[in-house]
Amino acid sequence: MTADTGRCAQCPTLRAQVAQQQQVIAHLRDRVEYLQQQIGFLAGGVRATVEFIDREASEPTMPRRQLLPGVHQRLTYLLDRTDGRRV
Repeated sequence: MTADTGRCAQCPTLRAQVAQQQQVIAHLRDRVEYLQQQIGFLAGGVRATVEFIDREASEPTMPRRQLLPGVHQRLTYLLDRTDGRRV
């Protein structure tokens, strides 16, 4: 067996490993994209909640006792959505 024959015998194995690694990379890219979307959703929701609190502090549209439940409702919605529950 020559060195060239030995390398050629490994080619199918190496090709299979490369194909498997490409599948893993594609899966990881999908996961990263999903997580980026989740982070964007959460950041947007938190930003909107902060704006809600700021607006209510400067120009109230509801009694103060309803502010905390309003914030709770918004944050619960964010958590439910990120946990995969459709609301």
